[in-house]
Amino acid sequence: MLFSDKMILIAGFAVSVALSLYTTPIARKAALFFGIVDKPDDKLKKHSEPTPYLGGISIFASVLITASAFLIFDKMILGIMLSASIIIIVGILDDLQALKPSVKLAGQIFAALTVVKSGIMIEVVTLPWWLNFPLTVFWLLTCMNAFNIIDILDGLCSSAAFFASLLIAFFAFAEADYQVASLSLMLSGAVLGFLRYNKPKASIFLGDAGSMLIGLLIGALSMSVGYSHRFNTGVLAPLFIMSVPLFDTGYVILIRLAKRKPFYLGSGDHFALRLKKRGFSDKKILFFVFFASLLSGIVSFFLVYTPAVISLSAAGIFILMSAVFGIILLDRKARNAGKG
Repeated sequence: MLFSDKMILIAGFAVSVALSLYTTPIARKAALFFGIVDKPDDKLKKHSEPTPYLGGISIFASVLITASAFLIFDKMILGIMLSASIIIIVGILDDLQALKPSVKLAGQIFAALTVVKSGIMIEVVTLPWWLNFPLTVFWLLTCMNAFNIIDILDGLCSSAAFFASLLIAFFAFAEADYQVASLSLMLSGAVLGFLRYNKPKASIFLGDAGSMLIGLLIGALSMSVGYSHRFNTGVLAPLFIMSVPLFDTGYVILIRLAKRKPFYLGSGDHFALRLKKRGFSDKKILFFVFFASLLSGIVSFFLVYTPAVISLSAAGIFILMSAVFGIILLDRKARNAGKG
């Protein structure tokens, strides 16, 4: 480390917030100048006026510059930032509608393989490496697409990312892994600064570049922490750290499959959109995300630091609550409103 560990944590977070606050308006102006905007369509995109993309560029720049200033670029950090560079390029091209879905997926896979090449991989001791390897790639693809899918409401993806990166920073700091803790805090700082402009009513969106970048970084960082040093149940912690985007992704897939419609097409089946149709304001939905993230963070804490009887009971209760919540949103009125 170039500076003391505590200085890295505090200064890295603060500088990243400041850079994000500074660069986001610049990215917004650039998007408007080049016409890179999301136009309302009165279906899923119901914002009142065309809104610029390119928010991901400000987050990427904030994290990259801050990390360059404060961290030593070891193999892991270099691998994460190189893969982030790949996915930001893929995302921008996708935002420009210049990529076919197959090419976009290929770019995601290449970015995931770059993470693996840097030495970051899921290590389930009971599984051979040739199973851990595809499991790692699948996890990274899931994270990228989960954050991409949940980016359907002002501030939603950003809020989920902020809490997830804070949780990773907490667990990394507890394990004295200051590189991962610092980079996670830099990401949370960049997202927090971006939220200043992305909260309801948003003046700029993440775009695919931003949401996939966030998913990749959180996916990679979540694998870089040792969760199971105390109890084996800790290996489940990343699933709960990512609970909000994973729940929404699974929820949408199940509903779309039940309707016999492609799950990858846009729809009103997201939990946030269903809440909105029930009269919840955007701010109330974000508060709900905060509450859900807090509960899932507590569950992940139990999984890492308490015996299996306690932690698995807490996890089971949280899963049951999530299932009940999903079922409640599936009443007749919500189903009819969510068709499409």
